[in-house]
Amino acid sequence: MSDIQDKYNKNDIRENLEQQFQQLNADLEKPEDLKKEVFNTLDSLTLLGDIVELFTTKFIETEVKFLDTISNSENQDKSSKNDPT
Repeated sequence: MSDIQDKYNKNDIRENLEQQFQQLNADLEKPEDLKKEVFNTLDSLTLLGDIVELFTTKFIETEVKFLDTISNSENQDKSSKNDPT
């Protein structure tokens, strides 16, 4: 999980927004279309954040692990060829 997700859990944000909508003037009709738009925007931003994280942090971590694995494999092959036993 990223630092942002640790700090601001999606469920916590959703609950907070639900509370904000409930605190709107009780005499007035709740703007359902506005509520849907807010949550759609929140979901879109969350998706965008996940995609950015996937192709930056996670992608780089995966490349490093892959290259380390290849390097370790090559080193083991070299040491086994040099071992006379």
